[in-house]
Amino acid sequence: MVVTWAIGDPSNSILSKTQIWFFEQKTGSTHCRNVPLTRYGAIEDWPADFFDQSQKESERIVIKAMERRKIERDQRRQDRNDP
Repeated sequence: MVVTWAIGDPSNSILSKTQIWFFEQKTGSTHCRNVPLTRYGAIEDWPADFFDQSQKESERIVIKAMERRKIERDQRRQDRNDP
């Protein structure tokens, strides 16, 4: 899954290029909209009836987000300790 891979990229180069689009039928016509992601890969505005994601995929996203937060925290600590 692209989102899982992108979250592990601290430079955001993958995540900034990743887009998820949601298509839905409303009053006889198709509407589409971009589904925004946070820098941790979380969906900010989860559309109703959006794709069903298994528990395993959801868990992978959370784990990658936690790994990224740890990397960022460790980097901030290192930056504070560097003269």
